Amino acid sequence: MKIKIISVLLLSIIFCGTNQYEEELTINADALFGEISSFEDPDRDLDEQCNLLEEEKAYHENDNLPLSFFVEYEYYKFRYLGASPENVENYLNSLFNYCEMGVIFNDNWNSLDYQENLYQQLASAPIEPVGIIDE
Repeated sequence: MKIKIISVLLLSIIFCGTNQYEEELTINADALFGEISSFEDPDRDLDEQCNLLEEEKAYHENDNLPLSFFVEYEYYKFRYLGASPENVENYLNSLFNYCEMGVIFNDNWNSLDYQENLYQQLASAPIEPVGIIDE
């Protein structure tokens, strides 16, 4: 009887101590970063990714930007680096959920077509040179 209780207790601790999105995030990160040839860091720390995501969220909030801009920025960032639209969507979905920001993603992600359309508009926009004015 004691062994059974200890086994159940041990399994409960193991189950409660893991994030259900960890495996999904690892798989999606491998697919995404495998496409990005300039990405050389094979040791991706999941908690560090959450810290970076939290910092970027704070930048958007400090500038009083809507959280939809935050989600769009994350999409643009990985598309610009060369990842496919589907891999970016899968990665961001699992990253936001892993980092306990799933509600932000779900509330601010319109659709893959919408995000890709915005990205294509941004990517094809002409870049105006910025002049520096000396006084």
